[in-house]
Amino acid sequence: MKQITNYIKEGLRINKNIIIKKSPDNWSIENAEDGDFVNWNGTELYFIYKCLNKELDKPKNLSSDTIIYHAAYSFSIKTLNIGPNSGVGDIKYPKNFSLASEEKKEDFIEVLKDKGYEWDEDKKELIKIT
Repeated sequence: MKQITNYIKEGLRINKNIIIKKSPDNWSIENAEDGDFVNWNGTELYFIYKCLNKELDKPKNLSSDTIIYHAAYSFSIKTLNIGPNSGVGDIKYPKNFSLASEEKKEDFIEVLKDKGYEWDEDKKELIKIT
């Protein structure tokens, strides 16, 4: 029995070099990672998740569960905010957040380019382009 259990554990172990594509079905703000493009409450507000306030080296004077973002953009009022900043709530209300579609992610990246920024997916940071 022990051999079967070990076999199953080995068979289910995920190779760390394999990238598992995120989808709306397996994503939650509670397991969000740095660089995720997120929609707030089904509105036209999108942001690039950075971390929770408690994960910052020097936390802001906010709740520890407050969401910190790299950038946020409202497609309805055409306003871009560059972070790291907060203002999209906290993880106490996970149903308010969903993973952005690939289309909206691409639209957001295009807005960043138009405003003079580039998203570095590997370094998980915004780069000001001159």
